[in-house]
Amino acid sequence: MIAALLVASAVGVYYFRGFSRIVELFRRESAQPIKPFQPASTLLIKPAASVPVKLYFPSLASPGMLEEEDEEIRASELAQNRAKQIILKLIEGSKKHFGRTISQETVLKEVFLTPDGTALVDFSGAIQKNHPGGIECELQTIYSVVDSLTVNIPTIRRVRFLIDDTEADSLVGHSDLTQAFTQDLYYVARPAAATPASTTSGPAAPAPVPAPAQKEDPQRRLQSAH
Repeated sequence: MIAALLVASAVGVYYFRGFSRIVELFRRESAQPIKPFQPASTLLIKPAASVPVKLYFPSLASPGMLEEEDEEIRASELAQNRAKQIILKLIEGSKKHFGRTISQETVLKEVFLTPDGTALVDFSGAIQKNHPGGIECELQTIYSVVDSLTVNIPTIRRVRFLIDDTEADSLVGHSDLTQAFTQDLYYVARPAAATPASTTSGPAAPAPVPAPAQKEDPQRRLQSAH
């Protein structure tokens, strides 16, 4: 009995001394002044880099033509990732108040890239359902996608369209979507060249009146695109 009391006393003394040391350490730490928070001199997470791209939207000044618009997407080593961002920018619409080639309700389901440089772009059915129709509008939709992809991603050489995971015969009755489309900047409007300043004194001679340009038949353009 006496031995048990001695053991209990020894254990009590041991724990009391340990507790005293903890209390003393806590007092010392509490006595030290708290340093104010110092923000890191450099950002731990760097913002994602961006790269410039050129997008093509319907021109309001030149009906039937496309206008070039500068935009930015997140940098990525994956061409598929960049292609998706470009298409999403087209669906989002122009920031310069150009026209729209793809309805805002359209969903980009997927972009597939093949080793031979073909991009298969899969849209939801809204691209057909909400399309305004007409040969020129259909061509603008096709080549806004094709040119925006091929100009910014050189490894993409041709583009094919899928609608709801399947190959469609046409967008709205004019184009042949069973074949691939290659880059064609024919419908991209060019900015007017600046007139050089005259170096001679006196009234300038009147500029010759250019002959009216003959626009190619869109139906023939569709047939020759393939």
